Amino acid sequence: MNVKDNKFTGPDFGVDLIDRLSRMDRVDRGRHIALVLVHGPAGYGKTSLLLQWCRRQEQEGVRVIWLSLDEGDRQSSQFLERFAAATGETSHYSDIGAGSGPQASGRAFVGMLATRLARDGGRFVIVLDDYHRAQSVETDEILNLLVEKLPVNVRLAIASRTPPPVPLAAFRARGQLCEFKAADLSFSLEEARQLFGDRLGQAALAALH
Repeated sequence: MNVKDNKFTGPDFGVDLIDRLSRMDRVDRGRHIALVLVHGPAGYGKTSLLLQWCRRQEQEGVRVIWLSLDEGDRQSSQFLERFAAATGETSHYSDIGAGSGPQASGRAFVGMLATRLARDGGRFVIVLDDYHRAQSVETDEILNLLVEKLPVNVRLAIASRTPPPVPLAAFRARGQLCEFKAADLSFSLEEARQLFGDRLGQAALAALH
């Protein structure tokens, strides 16, 4: 399958995706959900699930900020530059970064962005896709800053092969975390039926599932 990658809109898979949005209903029902974490091995549909959900969010008036990460984003300066581009705040990041170290500029930029999104008042979803590819001590620090300063009108959604080192227990205790693990991402029997259509009989489909 030829996957066209776009860092700021998510990949174009070039095929019709099986509708898996029912999994995200518990996110939309959870009024206080601030952090959506989707983690599991390669090929479990983490990105496609978030893409489908974000399309639905956009139809409901939510603005989506999408950033697909890779190994080139492991340094804080590169990560912040890409993040600033995704949010449309490149010029503000350039102003903040001038003459300051990466730690100071990261804290200042995240604080500025959180303030601007809060003042906007609209609903936002920030997606960090493939976070495991960019994970480093530097990016973990920025991610924790982002989690710490999230305004109430912003949800953060992270797709990663492994859970990132953010305070998940605190979010879970406050009812603000919605987590999807490999078992949650596995195909249901009905989804498998949609995938294979009439190519497998019921017994073979059930055995394969």
